[in-house]
Amino acid sequence: MESREFRQPKGRDPASSGHQAEGKQSGLAILMARWFYGRTPSTLQGCLRRLVLRLEGGPVYSCSIREIFWRYHGVSVGMYTIGPCESEPSNFAAGTRIGRYCSVYYTAMVLSQSGPEEPVFVGGPAWDPRRWSKPKYARDPVGVDIGHDVYIGHNAVILPSVQTIGHGAVIGAGSVVHDDVPPYAVVTGNPARVVRYRFRAATIEKLLAEQWWLKTIDELAASRQRLDAPLEDCIAGS
Repeated sequence: MESREFRQPKGRDPASSGHQAEGKQSGLAILMARWFYGRTPSTLQGCLRRLVLRLEGGPVYSCSIREIFWRYHGVSVGMYTIGPCESEPSNFAAGTRIGRYCSVYYTAMVLSQSGPEEPVFVGGPAWDPRRWSKPKYARDPVGVDIGHDVYIGHNAVILPSVQTIGHGAVIGAGSVVHDDVPPYAVVTGNPARVVRYRFRAATIEKLLAEQWWLKTIDELAASRQRLDAPLEDCIAGS
């Protein structure tokens, strides 16, 4: 079975930063992303994705792998984010937008549906095929906006009731997220709850205003001495 191109709205991938020189691209990887991938059986698409990653320096830098996720699977992955581009695209509901400089464990999932709102078995013994009914799902597939500098741990699940994961948030391993997560919150459990914040309120406010994640990785490397300082001192001196 061939994969069909995902129908996206007109315009650029929303994860694009506007920095034209960001990331890496090779002519062969571009050809694979724009021509071969959509004509390749789904059983072989994983091999193409791995080859694209190898050609373009891995998941942190590859531009063509991000084009594949956006064009064919409806998933937007920001530059310098690690995890999603090595995962199965089906782990993320179509419409999911993941920001820059994120770290997402390959077992994490963003669900498009919570499950049937009516029982599959309407009555009688579960083994009786005459009692089976087609499940009705609670809502249509929707994506979630995952901010920049977000960490999502092993086996974390984000349910379709979630609309936004704030910048800098941390979602602990095994968490099941039912509600929106504030910026720089640390959440764990099922249902996931805020257990603390990564920084003081004043520091969070300054980080959100600074928007450091819009810088390229080279720009951040040039400020390494400043970044190596304790964060509170770094913010105070900015």
